[in-house]
Amino acid sequence: MRIMGRLLAAFLVLSIVSEISAQAIRETDIQAAVKRGADYLKQYYAGQGGNGLNFGGGGAVVGGGHPSGERSLAAVAMLEAGIPATDPVIQAMAKFVREDAIAQTKTYEVSLAIMFLDRLGDSKDKPLIQMLALRLLAGQNANGGWTYSAVGSIPANEIERIRTGLANPTKPAELNTPAANKEKDSPLAGKVDPLVAGHLDALRQMRANGGVGGAYEGMGDDNSNTQFATLALWIARRHNVNTDVALQGVARRFRISQIRANGAWDYIFGMVGGGGKPSMTCSGLLGLLMSYGVAAENNNKANTDFKKDPAITAGFNYLGASIRRAVPGGNQVAPMIGGDGMGVTTTDYYFLWSLERVCAIADADKITGIDWFQWGATHLLRQQKQDGSWAGSYGGHIDTCFAVLFLCKANLARDLTQTLTGRAGPAVGLGGRTRPNIPGVSDPTAMRPKPELPSPLTAPRPTQRPGDAVPPSGSAAELASKLVELLPGPFETKLQEYHDAKGTAYTEAMAQAAAQLDGDRQSQTREKLAYRLSRFSADTLRNYLGNRDAELRRAATLAAAIRGESKLIPDLIARLDDEVATVSRSAYAALKSLTNEDFGPKTNATVTERAAASAAWRRWWKQQQQ
Repeated sequence: MRIMGRLLAAFLVLSIVSEISAQAIRETDIQAAVKRGADYLKQYYAGQGGNGLNFGGGGAVVGGGHPSGERSLAAVAMLEAGIPATDPVIQAMAKFVREDAIAQTKTYEVSLAIMFLDRLGDSKDKPLIQMLALRLLAGQNANGGWTYSAVGSIPANEIERIRTGLANPTKPAELNTPAANKEKDSPLAGKVDPLVAGHLDALRQMRANGGVGGAYEGMGDDNSNTQFATLALWIARRHNVNTDVALQGVARRFRISQIRANGAWDYIFGMVGGGGKPSMTCSGLLGLLMSYGVAAENNNKANTDFKKDPAITAGFNYLGASIRRAVPGGNQVAPMIGGDGMGVTTTDYYFLWSLERVCAIADADKITGIDWFQWGATHLLRQQKQDGSWAGSYGGHIDTCFAVLFLCKANLARDLTQTLTGRAGPAVGLGGRTRPNIPGVSDPTAMRPKPELPSPLTAPRPTQRPGDAVPPSGSAAELASKLVELLPGPFETKLQEYHDAKGTAYTEAMAQAAAQLDGDRQSQTREKLAYRLSRFSADTLRNYLGNRDAELRRAATLAAAIRGESKLIPDLIARLDDEVATVSRSAYAALKSLTNEDFGPKTNATVTERAAASAAWRRWWKQQQQ
């Protein structure tokens, strides 16, 4: 009987694994969600404006009288979704942003204006993009970062000079090479518009008067403003602005401020003793990846060494852990900026766009075994409101931008991806969206300055810093690492040791290893973990069903079925709504095994069908209690 019982249990596990094999979200569902989101944005900005931006400091939208930033963000999202640049709403937004940018000095707004005008692809915007980039360069502080204001107020006479110059564009024959352009590490390259050269002189005068540099060097900065400025400065390189030295400074900033205990970065530079934040970890990874891009371009060859960089590896591992430790249930979506980085809530769609950016740049389909796009898209399709919007911390119009950009895989640094990996991704994506490629303006191969600079990777990384925590010997993370590194043969032996060993560290290690493995080794680890949990009581399994680690939740559903724990049926029904698809499918398979009933959801069910299936299971269970 014991042999027959083990055979039946093995068959059950195999059948459940077959039931819950990963299924991709349908492309048509993604396209429909993107269109609805873009239509919402178009309608919103056709009829009203916004109240400014504030990402990272706690989630609140701050009214500052500068709605250009959110308009730029929305316009980029709409363009990525397939709305043409000639659309009247897009053109009206461009007119607003261009006028506002003349005197704009806020880091978010300046950065987003650069992203929008570059994506718009109108060659007439090149001088304005260059001047905005110069303001960002002037605003970088000694820590390599930015605060909310890049520079002080632009003098009235300079604003008028810019407005007049833009209204009367410089003719190509009038472009020149000013003396300033011949200086070492000049921010301008090639033939320069006198309007732009004059603005460089004005910023230097402001520095001499304490309006930039001296007035801002001592101010605090943050990694959110820095993230936007960093992306904008990479884009500015397409427009003959030399930002290499600034990007070097960003890389140094992140190399010395990474939290060694877990590979994360926090909101404030120098906070190395906290837990870090997922969105700010994306900021750190962006800075490091761009340093490799600069080095590759200056050497005129691809540079995939970033894949071996321990700081980058640790950062991506932290992001994977953040996703896997998501708190289940409710309307939860992604880690909060203001939290400890390990919970999930609907408030942080900003994180999803940050995640999409660094994964797309690194050409990474998975993080520690997670298909990050399927994970995020699953959340987004469930959370989209009836009017096509998404609502979190920043308001429907802002959060909808982040969601649309994620679903479109809107890599605004495609040239960086190509530089690093040799692959730039498709030029046409959802909705037939295309990206402009204007020679000499937005063409990634356009002439850029090639200054002789030291390697951006030579900044030493301290071996230990105050506040860094060292994982204890024998911790779950260390045990998981030892298991993952083994080859077949020794791997199976060690896996059996973990299965038989006592202590929660071994349970957690098996879950962490399963998240990092793939193929047969992942299947073996998941099966052993399920059998290990099947030794536990129903109360212990109930706790694991609510664990933040998706692999543990998944294993607990299997263990409940193996043990025949009918008292866990309501807990399994709750897991049908799990935000991780593999957990939801395993709960469904376990319920079928325990009850001999089948209310769905079927494979590839829509969001509506999944909700209907969950409701049917709950009605059935309620009837059983009567």
